[in-house]
Amino acid sequence: MLKPEKRRPMINAAGFAVDTYIHGLGENLAIQDIYVDHVKDAIEAKYNKKERNKERPAIPLIE
Repeated sequence: MLKPEKRRPMINAAGFAVDTYIHGLGENLAIQDIYVDHVKDAIEAKYNKKERNKERPAIPLIE
């Protein structure tokens, strides 16, 4: 497997633009919004019910 510092030049050479985002997912505002939505839905017991819509589909149960 290639080291991370070797991957970027190869991807750039293939014609792709690369922007590095070296942060945890929890620092990403969009991820935070998704997490908050899931917590609110869990509190309101909306999982696997019809109150969720296409933009916020039901979360499958993992047993």
